[in-house]
Amino acid sequence: MDMPTTQAQASPELEVCLDALAQHVLLLDAEGRIVFANKAWRDFARPMFRDAYEWLGKTYVEAFLQGARLHPGIKEQNVAQLGELLAGTRPSLTSEIAFVRDGRRYWFTLHAERLPDGVVVLSHYDISEILVLDEARARFATLSNDSNDYVLIFDPDGRADYANIAARRLAPRLEAEMPEDCAEPELERWRQVLANAGVLRRVRMGGIWRGELVLNCNDGHDVVASATLQAHATDDGSTVYYSAVLADITADKLRESELHDRHVELELAYSRIKDAQDQLLQSEKMASIGQLAAGVAHEINNPIGYVHSNLGTLQDYTRDLFKLIEGVEVALQSTPGIAPELSRQVQELRTRYDLEFVAKDLPQLLAESREGIERVKKIVQDLKDFSHVGSSDQWVLADLHKGLDSTLNIVWNELKYKAEVHKSYGELPLVECLPMQLNQVFMNMLVNAGQALPRRGNITLSSGRENGHVWIAIADDGEGIPEHLMARIFDPFFTTKPVGKGTGLGLSLSYGIVKKHHGRIEVKSRPGEGTEFRIVLPVAQPHADPAR
Repeated sequence: MDMPTTQAQASPELEVCLDALAQHVLLLDAEGRIVFANKAWRDFARPMFRDAYEWLGKTYVEAFLQGARLHPGIKEQNVAQLGELLAGTRPSLTSEIAFVRDGRRYWFTLHAERLPDGVVVLSHYDISEILVLDEARARFATLSNDSNDYVLIFDPDGRADYANIAARRLAPRLEAEMPEDCAEPELERWRQVLANAGVLRRVRMGGIWRGELVLNCNDGHDVVASATLQAHATDDGSTVYYSAVLADITADKLRESELHDRHVELELAYSRIKDAQDQLLQSEKMASIGQLAAGVAHEINNPIGYVHSNLGTLQDYTRDLFKLIEGVEVALQSTPGIAPELSRQVQELRTRYDLEFVAKDLPQLLAESREGIERVKKIVQDLKDFSHVGSSDQWVLADLHKGLDSTLNIVWNELKYKAEVHKSYGELPLVECLPMQLNQVFMNMLVNAGQALPRRGNITLSSGRENGHVWIAIADDGEGIPEHLMARIFDPFFTTKPVGKGTGLGLSLSYGIVKKHHGRIEVKSRPGEGTEFRIVLPVAQPHADPAR
């Protein structure tokens, strides 16, 4: 130990012990002069004196007590009591003193004992942090005991030192592993909860921390708290205590969660309404188209009827006229006495008007015309079958093959240049359905199949029956659907077609119509090999909802 020869010598063992103490220890001789001081005192006193041991040999009053920040009356009382101790009329002295250095205030507990040989042992114990904690505890107690917030104070080592009434009430519910014989379980529970959350460590790093904590409770009703933790330091920057204020926002979070759930429900409801609206618009559009098609078919049917009838009559008349001409020619050739001139004129007329060609071509023209009229009649009938005017919202027994064929005829112009259509129909019973809406599904599927063919390909229509259900399959050997898009093909407005080629509603509306029929759409696709859509429907509809 570095000290001048004038400092009183103690045994090496005692010096080591005294130098290891955190409090100041001084030895005073019978005159009150300082003859020894341990390392804690020497380190504390060094800034107050020009020389490291300038205090040595000075009285305690001269070296320190005169500079202490005390009320004059209290200072005089301390000086008087120390004099009594040195004179032997007082065995010990205990007091508190304040000292300010470099803007920092120190509080010490002064304790002195007079030994039999007249030497006085004097010690200072730094109670600055204790007093600051007491002051903070008192201040927080005044402000927080009427509050519903959880208010806590922690000492510099992270030990809980204070909890207000609200925090103490919540403490028994907090989940924490409690040590045996814990003196203050409420404070220990809070210490563990905040230590496990790591917030005290964050405060030490940054000085202040704000955030949300979930306080796990043993009754299953956790508490969500908005927390503010702050480190309180002295002027020199050393932390004296930590404060924590936690506000219970569980109800706010529950309302927020309910609002979020409600928002999600409203968005889902809006999406459903939008889908229903789209389907309704499409249904209304198809109903209008069907009504228009039925009207056009009806108007065309009348002239087609008499044109078809007249062509048949004209065919009969032509046949009779040619028979008449043949009879006249035979009569001229076989009747003697007919002027050769007349025979020659008839032959010239026959040659001029190429009667032989006309006699062969005219029946063929009439036959082709009648065939064309028959096809027009078939298209008109398919329009009527496709539209099903008056039954778009009525459940009826219908022939799905007939509906599929009529729909194919309607969209044939879209397909005939791109695909060969192959049919592999099984035997199907009449199915209870909304025929016009199913025809709309068939039309969407057929058009999609055609558009999936990058070059001329094949479309296969097949059907069958199994387990009280029927199925219609429409397959193409086109480009197929990438696997990552399969989950989205029935989403409204989703399309892989170029702009202007589709709205993205066809499959979505088809899905809704089939679902309305208590059926399903199955999809199989392999990129580069093609796609098959299979529509599976019950033969009879459940009648739990008569309005449907």
